[in-house]
Amino acid sequence: MSIDRQFGMHEIPGTEEPAPAAKRETVSAGFELQMRGYVNQIWSKLGELEEKLAALSELREAKGERYGDEFGQKRPGVRAAPPKPSLNKPWEAEGVSRRTWHRRHKGA
Repeated sequence: MSIDRQFGMHEIPGTEEPAPAAKRETVSAGFELQMRGYVNQIWSKLGELEEKLAALSELREAKGERYGDEFGQKRPGVRAAPPKPSLNKPWEAEGVSRRTWHRRHKGA
């Protein structure tokens, strides 16, 4: 079988024309300036917020309050309720594990 019948003259492998390169899309100078202005506004707002945060930190330190950096740390002014030990669980009243309490009170 000849190559003509198998592929047709326009479909011979290796004879394809390369696809034209896609034209690079450029943005207008006005759009680029607009985006730069927008990004500059974001950076200036971030700077303002950092200044406010620093001022708040100084104010808290002046008042003697400190907030924990990690989640779950105690906050000033918030008192945790003391744990109520159960009458049936004397190890909770002593603040030890059940096994430790039984080991300590083995002879009792």
